[in-house]
Amino acid sequence: MHISKKGAIIFMETLYLGLNIRKHFYIDNKNLISIKDIIFNIILFLVYLTYIHINDLNFNKIYFETIYKVHGDPDETLWEHIKKYYKFTMNN
Repeated sequence: MHISKKGAIIFMETLYLGLNIRKHFYIDNKNLISIKDIIFNIILFLVYLTYIHINDLNFNKIYFETIYKVHGDPDETLWEHIKKYYKFTMNN
């Protein structure tokens, strides 16, 4: 995976982490570990796993095969990938 893609992923993950920390601790005033949130997330993850199972997929196939095929070219930059994706969506 090209360094521009890795940088974009790190930037977006850091942004989401910061927004979640702000909302969780400063807006909602929740504790670090919230049993209600843990149960909700487990149920949500099980629904997701059920959905991908119904569509004849599994977690490993999606994250370690399909995504690798799309982003496997180490020389493709983030901008090239965005342009390729945009052309694909405009033609379909």
